[in-house]
Amino acid sequence: MGDRPLQTSIAMSDEQCITVRGADLTEELMGTLDFGEFFYFHLTGEMPTDSESRVFNTLLVTVVEHGITPSVIAARLTYDSAPEAVQGAVASGLLGAGKTFLGSMQDVAEMVQNGVSRIDAGEPSDAVAHDAVAAHDRLPGFGHPEHDPTDPRTERIFAILEDEEMDGPYLEFIYDVQDAAEAQFGSRPLINATGAIGVGVSELGLDPLVARGIALVSRSAGLVGHLNEEADEPMARDIWDIVEENVDYRGEP
Repeated sequence: MGDRPLQTSIAMSDEQCITVRGADLTEELMGTLDFGEFFYFHLTGEMPTDSESRVFNTLLVTVVEHGITPSVIAARLTYDSAPEAVQGAVASGLLGAGKTFLGSMQDVAEMVQNGVSRIDAGEPSDAVAHDAVAAHDRLPGFGHPEHDPTDPRTERIFAILEDEEMDGPYLEFIYDVQDAAEAQFGSRPLINATGAIGVGVSELGLDPLVARGIALVSRSAGLVGHLNEEADEPMARDIWDIVEENVDYRGEP
């Protein structure tokens, strides 16, 4: 480690005080900020404006819930196996937050932030957008197995960005990517909610890592809700039965 000191700018505590980003937790933050505002403040060290708060809270709410998804199924099955460890069930539901589900919003934020940086450096937007499409076997932030022709969550996020005058270069660039994808594939792929969140995070000036963090924090809340229901109205054993009844063994007898 050498002479480098260990340090943090986030928080400290003593016998009677907890300080977060220079503010007293109990006297200045508790009962004053909602969770989204506190999360934003914790991330950045700055209190969000009304517009930033509205956009950030919108992004948090967007992916709390989407029905009986793979993450929910994993959490319910884990809870059925170990009901004494809710944290394990929530963790199992979060482990799949990768490039297919939830985690792709980080990939989108990286894509649009890199694209806008290249455009700001003088490259033509259509060429940068074409490169973004060509660089991905599975274009992050586009397509959905259920929603068609648009993702209603995306439309709402983009409308709120426009309302709050935060519809800037990252939103413009993801439309350029959509145009490039349509030109390459012959059909116009919809921008899904993870794509919209990646854009929103970028318009807020936040690091792409925060986009995946939003997915994890938000979906944790949704999973707790499903586990609360699972305790009273279980479905995990029924899911297990359905799988057993429909999986054929094809090995040697």
